[in-house]
Amino acid sequence: MKCIIIDDDPLITDLVMHFSDKCELIEYCVACNDSVEGLKLLTNSNFDILFLDYNMPDFNGRDLLELKKDKSKVIMITSNKDFAVDSYQYEDVTDYLLKPLDYESFLKSILRIETKRKDFASQPQEKTKDSLMVKDGNNWIPILFKDIQFIKSESNYCVFYTLNGKTMSLAKLKDLEVKLPPSFIRCHRSFIVNTSYISKINLEEIQIGTTLIPISQMFKENIKKFIESNS
Repeated sequence: MKCIIIDDDPLITDLVMHFSDKCELIEYCVACNDSVEGLKLLTNSNFDILFLDYNMPDFNGRDLLELKKDKSKVIMITSNKDFAVDSYQYEDVTDYLLKPLDYESFLKSILRIETKRKDFASQPQEKTKDSLMVKDGNNWIPILFKDIQFIKSESNYCVFYTLNGKTMSLAKLKDLEVKLPPSFIRCHRSFIVNTSYISKINLEEIQIGTTLIPISQMFKENIKKFIESNS
């Protein structure tokens, strides 16, 4: 497993790094003594476990829990047992370690997460959908996600621009957004694009093939994050 420790105390981060080196289940552990920089690492990297200190200056562990969007499981590090219990209200928090830290408690937390990972892996997983059923007149037709270049809203209809041509369907973009895979991004109140087909992009417009698609002010921040995360 890949881990990160975010704690403003270098002695704690060094100790967790040492424990991680001893544990065969951990591939590596990255240390960060600044919570803001730690959040950036979480956003731009893939970690399985986050060791997180609650009591940090300015931007503490609770703040970070509110903002984290990744899927890493959290082991809280704190001297406040009351908060350690309350922290379970956060979905990603799976365990906590009370200071002073010891290897036995550390290992138990790691084994608990590893057991849950194995249990999840052994469960039958729902097959990932690769297409969307859309209504075309009186018929329903499947459109493969990978074939959709972009979708344009026109009044009460949406037009699907695909590798095989255009399909018009009675639908709303906001309803389609939740059904589309992560490769699709909303850039305008009237457009959703498949990022796999972007040939050029800036904060004003997106080019797919010969089509220029505008980016509205409302969605510029999302587009900016997409560009930064892929640069």
